[in-house]
Amino acid sequence: MASTIKIQLDDPQCEPYREHKWDAGVDLRSNMDDITLEPGEQVKVHTGVRAEIPARYMGLIVPRSGLGSKYRMQLANTVGVIDATYRGELMVNVYNNGDQNIYINKYDRFCQLIIVPVLNATYRIVSQLSDTKRGTGGFGSTGES
Repeated sequence: MASTIKIQLDDPQCEPYREHKWDAGVDLRSNMDDITLEPGEQVKVHTGVRAEIPARYMGLIVPRSGLGSKYRMQLANTVGVIDATYRGELMVNVYNNGDQNIYINKYDRFCQLIIVPVLNATYRIVSQLSDTKRGTGGFGSTGES
């Protein structure tokens, strides 16, 4: 597994932040003037970070859990996928799905970047898939608890 990701910063204050050694992701900071995100509003937030993600890996961008659970901030596209070949600035399109304003100040940590391996599988078209106990049961089919 890759242990070093090369990054460029537009501003040294935008350096990604990891609170604990084994945290899954690093927090990204806003590199914009203070933002007020009203209910139902979305905005593209600049992070001031460019990353060189190694081949066979990708970056996932998700909201920090506190902002998501307390204020219902979410990504407008649900999750951000950063391909290994992308070299532009990481920008995050956030949406206020709550009923109160969300404030993101310059340099606030507001989302996380998680680096995960990618399996570049090949696909084969078949006429039938193998049977399983679950079968075609989808959303909620395995019970509520």
